[in-house]
Amino acid sequence: MPQQWYPECGSSANVCSIALRIDYCASSILFTGDAEALEEADLTINAPVTLLQVGHHGSKTSSSPGAARTREPEVCRHLGRPTGEGTNLTYCHPRKETVDAMTAVLGGVGSGVIHTFPSTASCSASTSAARWVDEPASDRLWVTARDGDVVLTTTGDGTFLRE
Repeated sequence: MPQQWYPECGSSANVCSIALRIDYCASSILFTGDAEALEEADLTINAPVTLLQVGHHGSKTSSSPGAARTREPEVCRHLGRPTGEGTNLTYCHPRKETVDAMTAVLGGVGSGVIHTFPSTASCSASTSAARWVDEPASDRLWVTARDGDVVLTTTGDGTFLRE
């Protein structure tokens, strides 16, 4: 059965991505799915959050610095595959600019690095391998491509522990 999109989505289902906020006592999480920057800005869920899921795998079209600053996250989590796997062969997520923006929102560079792709470079399966760069990043930006499965727990006290 073919996927059906709402007419408002146009040619991109990302425009109609579902966002979800979960509040548990003093802990909160915002998942923005694959929403792009304009849709993130339209979310009525602009209150601060403890944990922000970096939108659309760290693409250059989502996770705008302004939206992230408004939400004042303590921690950001990014879902992405290692370089050269799956969608990273043709989409090259995360983009350097997104990692830089999230690092700034989280208070600056820590001891870690994240493998990123510059937004100014063209991404294709045949040319992308040589363009990936290691970008200094916040220690509070957790990335599945680097850190493996990121399993978090909270007791509702406003903190998240990584298992």
